[in-house]
Amino acid sequence: MKPDLPPAIATAAEAEWINGELIRGLMRTARSTRLVGLLLVPLLVVVLWNERNAAVLLAWAALALGVAALRLRVVHLYTRDVLTAGAAEQSAFFMKYQWIWPLSALAWGLSPVLHFDRASLPEQFISWLILAGLGMFSINSFSFHLRTMREYLHVLALLPLGVMLWRIGVDQQFEGPTYQYWLVVLLVMFWQLLLQAGRRLHVTHRKNFELQYRNMQLIESLTRQTQAALDAVEIKNRFLASAAHDLRQPVHALG
Repeated sequence: MKPDLPPAIATAAEAEWINGELIRGLMRTARSTRLVGLLLVPLLVVVLWNERNAAVLLAWAALALGVAALRLRVVHLYTRDVLTAGAAEQSAFFMKYQWIWPLSALAWGLSPVLHFDRASLPEQFISWLILAGLGMFSINSFSFHLRTMREYLHVLALLPLGVMLWRIGVDQQFEGPTYQYWLVVLLVMFWQLLLQAGRRLHVTHRKNFELQYRNMQLIESLTRQTQAALDAVEIKNRFLASAAHDLRQPVHALG
């Protein structure tokens, strides 16, 4: 039984190409989902319109829509300037604008201020469902770039936890309904499950790009070897043709 071959050692060029493709994948997903945030903001405002002060709702909506507009601007700049660029340009662009994703999570992470223990249970349920959907959506969108996904999920979970614990411990002096404690536990569990799922999905993305890069290198190597073999055959044919011509001269002379 043959021993398993060790994995190929990644070169600096391979690592740079893979990182560039991971960023390209994240931005491609951001381009296809750039309107989701804009649509969810008015949805949450409509759900909570009769439950909270209109000024508070509109202030949060202005913050969320402003961040969504910034995301649209970043996606537009990427599409215009970097979409077809190489790995180095992809990394440079992302390093410059990666702060926009945690900022987006900040806007949505503050949304429990509007509804937690301040709206009726059906409206709270819908609001939490929207937030959970954003969390699940994020692991598909941001799992290409592990640090971005972690930062987004940390902000999206820690801010609601802070709001909930403040409300339970400071405002209610731990005398609120029992279901609030279960909400805290469920949020922590959901947060950790999303991190685990996103990490596994990131590993899958990275392995796929590693395989793609090495296949490209193998195809390029085979192409070079095939061309070298064809060149050798061409040289051999020319040599044989020249030798046959040189041999025919004395044979003709003898004849």
